[in-house]
Amino acid sequence: MSFHSVLKRCHGRPVSALWDYPNSPAAKGMIAPMVAKIRKSLRPINPVVEFTAYTTPLGPAIHHRRCTELREAGIQVNEYDKRGADGKDPVDEAIIQKLEALGASSSKVFVVLISADGGYVDTIKKLRAAGHSVCLVLSPKIRYSEDLLLSTDFILFGEDFTLLPIRV
Repeated sequence: MSFHSVLKRCHGRPVSALWDYPNSPAAKGMIAPMVAKIRKSLRPINPVVEFTAYTTPLGPAIHHRRCTELREAGIQVNEYDKRGADGKDPVDEAIIQKLEALGASSSKVFVVLISADGGYVDTIKKLRAAGHSVCLVLSPKIRYSEDLLLSTDFILFGEDFTLLPIRV
């Protein structure tokens, strides 16, 4: 199957972007340009209908600036407390719940994940097994789980976030 035919299969699917911000942060002043490039790269599939950043506080001043910058870029911000006594990361748990909810949808979706966390691999595999498509955004400065990379259909890579297939 060619890249063009894989892309055509995904065309028209609702696009939901989920950002594990503590795991894959953006430098100050770079959020809006990054989001604009991601949105532009996804236009051949469909406009992004949902773009959500999941985050935890880093300190009052930094946290406020980061959340303001995310919101100004058109991103919904979901804030969670730091890791609980149970040792679970609330951001990871919230993203997994959202991925599972998207996977339960009867209409096929195109999920964009901005994270390097290998903890999402099993959930992504279930999404793909149900016929949904998953794209991972790769930042050159962040080290990624190879299992996470290989569990997706596409990557957005490079300065312009070029859409590339993992499988064709």
